[in-house]
Amino acid sequence: MFTIKTPAQYQQTLWKNGKGTTTELAINDGGDLTHFDWRISIASVVENGVFSDFSGLRRDLFLLSGQGVTLIHDEGKSGETMHQLKRPLDYATFDGGSRTEGKLHDGAITDLNLMTRQGMYQVNIVTFDQQTSWPLPEDGLCFIYPLADKISLDVKGQQTTVIDKHHLLIAEQGFKSATLNADHAIFIQLLSIEPGLSN
Repeated sequence: MFTIKTPAQYQQTLWKNGKGTTTELAINDGGDLTHFDWRISIASVVENGVFSDFSGLRRDLFLLSGQGVTLIHDEGKSGETMHQLKRPLDYATFDGGSRTEGKLHDGAITDLNLMTRQGMYQVNIVTFDQQTSWPLPEDGLCFIYPLADKISLDVKGQQTTVIDKHHLLIAEQGFKSATLNADHAIFIQLLSIEPGLSN
């Protein structure tokens, strides 16, 4: 079974550093900005600046629109790293506790943020930048976010489901005999990690 959230159901929240607002698409039951296991949100970035501190969390940041951004992590330290996001669907994975600065390439951008508590999930991501028919996994907590006008989900023996642009499909226990027909979409799977194991 799955549900589809519409933009009217999303929540507006302040950034943790108070310098902007975020559109929260979904969060684990009982979670809030001070403590959560997973969270998906969208934000507009209109100026260069340092990201909020989310120590203990893994961050996956996807470029949705705009001319791109450079992410610099722990600048000046021996372990400094950098990501260049230039095209829609480019994404970067980094430690939410690192000091991360975003430098815009040419004007504002919009990005999608996935944040997951470290050690809790194996995170699997697939992005689609052209029309693709792809068999969906049968387990895990799964999300589908379309950037194109419409994508479809074909489940064996059932009517095709259409997912509109900027809607979020959530499947709590994977899919059974389902195929995603997608053009410009993000797929995310979270698999719980047993205690004592790491991803």
